[in-house]
Amino acid sequence: MKKMFEQRPSGTAAMAALTLAALFVSLHIPLFGTLLMALAGVPAVLVGMAWGGRWFALYGGMTIAALTAYGGPTVGALFVPSLLLPAGLLALGMAKGTPALRAIGLSVAGAMLFSFSLWSVSPLFGDAGVRVWKLRSVFENQAKLVEEQIRKLNTRTAAAKPTATPEGETIQPTSPGKTAAPGETAGIPGSETAVIGSTESAEAAEATEAVMRQFREWMEFVSLLVPVTFFFGWHLFSLTVMYLGMSMTAPRHGLAVQPLPAFSSWRFDWKLIWVFLAGWLLYNGADSIVQLEIRHFVRVIGANCIAVSKILYFIVGMSLLFYFFEKNEISTPNRFGLSILALLMTQLLVWAGIADVWLDFRAPPPQKVNNDDGESSFFDQF
Repeated sequence: MKKMFEQRPSGTAAMAALTLAALFVSLHIPLFGTLLMALAGVPAVLVGMAWGGRWFALYGGMTIAALTAYGGPTVGALFVPSLLLPAGLLALGMAKGTPALRAIGLSVAGAMLFSFSLWSVSPLFGDAGVRVWKLRSVFENQAKLVEEQIRKLNTRTAAAKPTATPEGETIQPTSPGKTAAPGETAGIPGSETAVIGSTESAEAAEATEAVMRQFREWMEFVSLLVPVTFFFGWHLFSLTVMYLGMSMTAPRHGLAVQPLPAFSSWRFDWKLIWVFLAGWLLYNGADSIVQLEIRHFVRVIGANCIAVSKILYFIVGMSLLFYFFEKNEISTPNRFGLSILALLMTQLLVWAGIADVWLDFRAPPPQKVNNDDGESSFFDQF
């Protein structure tokens, strides 16, 4: 592979073949499909960083042509915003020696801008573009289908409960002053059974309605995140995977890559808190707007600001967790178990990342200054 890489025409064809193979395998391995799809962009970054824009364009043309022949024009077109353009931006930043996190951040911003612009005009590309444009309605329709299925299941369960006396048994009401004999079963009046059954049905219906209300609100919030937060999540994940892949691959081909800082030291600009606060105010304050279109637009902006900032603060929270792992010298098995446990408490990690803006958990302890020329007092020990 190294000799082939030194020959640019054959190396470009080999990189395109690697991308196509990774994309093809990702379609048949659902569990690791997303990771393989992100790794499919590593050859693109390698070509762009090693040989420049002309060979990168040739690589892109070959890959798009092959994808178009396999899945049609839509598949070939989707490759550009999902992998090709982000990989090109990342290769450009890495070639200039941009620090790792800054290169990833700038690439995410550029890829999001291009993806959103392309999504905005997607109806112009025919029926396939219209389906992409209406992706938000898919979540709304799925929410309605889930509600209907749960309601039907609840109705069937309530109807299947026995309300009549089993065959062969006789219900005999017990008089007020009479106690049932030892071998005699005390009867329950039919009216009382009906009341109990109706009460249980009412409680089940009320519980179902509460669950449906929460599910509906959650799905409405998720539908507001289409497409901005979805673009952000994919580009952040895929570009990080590409950078990690290049960190392992580039040195073998004589390419210098700025190393990623230790994960325990990751943090973002403190001004990110204003994005979170602005999103919270816009999303919760949109109800006071009378016009429906403006209210929906404001709510969309607020929801995406909240979601994007929470994703970043979640990363900060995980970074804090790894910082405390290193500080307290936690063993690898315990780190793995605690990390899995932390993933079940995502909100706690988010709020830890937000609190780090003011508390700065990783700040070094203040050093005590002794002004007595080497003489220490009793109180300096505390």
